[in-house]
Amino acid sequence: MGEQPVPDVGGAAGGAGLSAARWLLQVPHEGPDRLARLAATALGAEGGRVTVVGDREVLLGSHGAGPGSLPCSGGQRSLCALVVARGEPVVVPDARPDRLEAGADGADGADGAVGAYLAVPLEARGEVAGCVWVCSARPRAWSAHDVELLRELSASISAELQAQVLAVELADAGERIRVAFDAAGFGSFEWDLATDEVRSDVQHRLMFGLPPAPAPVRFEHLYERVHPQDRAVVGRAVSSAVRSGLYAVDHRIVRPDGTVRWVAARGRVGGDDPRGRQRLVGAVHDTTDARDVNALVARELQSSMLTELPDLAGLQLAATYLPAARGHQIGGDWYDAFGLPDGSCALVIGDVSGHDTRAAATMGAVRNLLRGLAFDHREPPSVVLRRLDEAVEGLGMDTLVTLLMARLDPVSGTSQGPDGARVLRWSSAGHPPPVLVHPDGRAQVLATAADLLVGVDARSQRTDQQCALAPGATLLLYSDGLVERRGEDIADGTARLLALAQGLAPAPLERLLAGVVEGLVAPGAEDDTALLAVRLS
Repeated sequence: MGEQPVPDVGGAAGGAGLSAARWLLQVPHEGPDRLARLAATALGAEGGRVTVVGDREVLLGSHGAGPGSLPCSGGQRSLCALVVARGEPVVVPDARPDRLEAGADGADGADGAVGAYLAVPLEARGEVAGCVWVCSARPRAWSAHDVELLRELSASISAELQAQVLAVELADAGERIRVAFDAAGFGSFEWDLATDEVRSDVQHRLMFGLPPAPAPVRFEHLYERVHPQDRAVVGRAVSSAVRSGLYAVDHRIVRPDGTVRWVAARGRVGGDDPRGRQRLVGAVHDTTDARDVNALVARELQSSMLTELPDLAGLQLAATYLPAARGHQIGGDWYDAFGLPDGSCALVIGDVSGHDTRAAATMGAVRNLLRGLAFDHREPPSVVLRRLDEAVEGLGMDTLVTLLMARLDPVSGTSQGPDGARVLRWSSAGHPPPVLVHPDGRAQVLATAADLLVGVDARSQRTDQQCALAPGATLLLYSDGLVERRGEDIADGTARLLALAQGLAPAPLERLLAGVVEGLVAPGAEDDTALLAVRLS
């Protein structure tokens, strides 16, 4: 990372965003160059930079020509400080005669090769912490779409940088927790599979709320302490251990005072008992505090990725997101809705593979890249998804995404339908199909072509489907966590969704979503779930 003093441009360049800038500087060194390349490639520019402005101006990532031909000294520092001070984009279509205001340096490189540049704020934690900018070797008339696209990319870059910092903080928190567990100790146990007796140490007995006296207890007595929703999981782990010799399960226990704790148990089944009996010998430790810390970080990261729904004329919008029961896992599910310049509404539901901070960061990048493509190109959903697939492959994002994108286009009241009607056009990349609830309460699954996931083959053909929606109709988009169950056909979950949607059709939109979630998402669900609903007024 390159550091330079922050020049005075008539405003506190490192003022309001100072704490956010310092926070972002924890980001690992690898990665920001790729983000700068993403910005330059998306804008068709020769160079790009990602810079944080705090106590000092730090170049996090760069792409394109070297310091001799791009404003990586002097003018570039002034440019970013000016963006931070103003909190708004700086657009220079012709850098040769122009100079930054407020006494800032010129933006020409040493050899005068920079003809134009465009810079937008980089925000983190609600503050302007730096800037993302691109430049062209020749003068260029930056369009309003260019500015909007770079804004969207800056949001994506910010999301990934924040995810990387949170991952560092999570690793640090995990290390502190591990040290605390080492100090507290683990509980050990020995279960005689023939007699069903369990002998354990004081730590194990206290963990399960048993008397500290070292008397053996029957396994069924311990099994009664397992949370009712986790007993099937423990039963499968025991059966697997008898077959494979390895015991590993995470589950909740309910102590006699009603306290619920998470424990992790690990062990081995062996027959080295002097009497030839099989024993399961292992250790257990309380993971509740670790899960609480991880869940807090996960929720903060996930919530920062989810969209505030827009207020669009003629449409009611509602959405919900439910994390998996394993709270330390960060899902890649997301929903999105935004207005387009031609009066249409874009709707998106998607799921990035993986359950970690990388998946969440990739989800943020894909989400914002898709937003920029949809806003800039104004093409059918199938074409936008094809462009997204090309970008994911070309930028080396190395991910798989199931995704459904839809457009709600207004319909002429005089020739094609009643006032307030819309035409729904959608394309799916391996995602569950939409559900339409008609104004009369009938619910149906909209037939959808099974196109490939994004990230498999950028040259694959993609198709659009369309249908007309009447005023009062409700459209449901959802991720697979809503309808998938282990050991069950997804068609069964979809049938339950249709029945619930039809029964709740007259309800307000928020109540409809709550009823669907209550009826379909079981406690202890293993996957996260995103759900987006839109109703025509």
